Amino acid sequence: MSKIDATCTSPSTEFYRCACGETKTEHAVDIIEHSLSKENKENIVESTCLDSGSYDSVFYCTMCGAEISRKNIVIEPLGHEFVDGYCVRCNKPEHTHIPGEAVTENIVFTVENVAGSYESVVYCTDCGEELSRETKKFTNATVNYTYTGKTQIFEAPIDGDYKLEVWGAQGGSSSGGRGAYVTGIVNLKKGEILYVNVGAQPSGGGGGWNGGGTNRSNNYGGGGATDIALYGTKDTTSWNTSDHLYSRIIVAGAGGGYNGEGSNGGGYGGFTSGGHGSGNEPGYGASISGGGATNRSSNCVESPTNGSFGIGGTNAWCGERLGAGGGGWYGGGAGGGGNNNGSGGGGSSYAWCASYASYMPNSSYKPSTNYYLSSVSGSSNTNTGHGKAKITLVSK
Repeated sequence: MSKIDATCTSPSTEFYRCACGETKTEHAVDIIEHSLSKENKENIVESTCLDSGSYDSVFYCTMCGAEISRKNIVIEPLGHEFVDGYCVRCNKPEHTHIPGEAVTENIVFTVENVAGSYESVVYCTDCGEELSRETKKFTNATVNYTYTGKTQIFEAPIDGDYKLEVWGAQGGSSSGGRGAYVTGIVNLKKGEILYVNVGAQPSGGGGGWNGGGTNRSNNYGGGGATDIALYGTKDTTSWNTSDHLYSRIIVAGAGGGYNGEGSNGGGYGGFTSGGHGSGNEPGYGASISGGGATNRSSNCVESPTNGSFGIGGTNAWCGERLGAGGGGWYGGGAGGGGNNNGSGGGGSSYAWCASYASYMPNSSYKPSTNYYLSSVSGSSNTNTGHGKAKITLVSK
């Protein structure tokens, strides 16, 4: 008799030979268990101060070499370690974080009970580092949007009617014109996407994100409009495209910029027409059918611009205190200069519905009437600070 011992992949085998010359083979049923190796770390990605690392924890059989198990292990970020003002690992300078407004990320709906969750995230406005992340739940299918300087999205979780609400940003300065408020209800199918653009209140002469007019003098730009559109690109910072502007189905006009002089506050964002600025040569408020006029002074050395579709008017450099126009469906005009100073006019608002369809400018694109809003209403001179938006499922 001869024998081949069992391994972890095959049973033992015994061979018998009779004196007559015949042979017989018998196989045992037992197979030896694998013998685990020590842990092997493969595909290693080192952690950094801010980013997680990982590796694969792998075990092999010491006899046959077969892979027994593999599990990906996540390693937490190392975090900064500051010595003498600099991180010893990444050399980042130490500084005091400045928390920004909380932004909404990773929205998840639980369709069965029309509820869900989202992550409320706060970033440093100086370096962009994430400072906190908190998961929150909602029970009425409401999603709130704040200013981020980027296009945000909403994807309808189910077929239903959704209430859209938008608030335009205030013009530059605490004396900038306040933004408008507009609301309406739209019917959406599951999976349809809306693009949300929340306007900014500028802190200086630059126009607020999403259409605020730029101030070329030494005072404040116009606020940015807040809108919801049918076309866009998630996380883009580019708002001034025809696809975006002509696919807007609801817009809240922004306030005009303050001219920095006395009580000459900016004109308010209006529903449906913006308010005029103040001062001796103010910018005029936009209407639902056209941009507000910009005051012009004979001694200006740069050509100002009127408010136009989606964009507030810019003012010229006159060595004086001026305010630029607020963004909106149409933008407000900018204030004039010379010896007379003017603040900017407010932008107008809009909702895509049967009553206002004729005010959609001619273009190669016009939204489908399937997206007509119902229950449209609004108010002027409403919002301070940055713009905001809200989308709520109201029926299914």
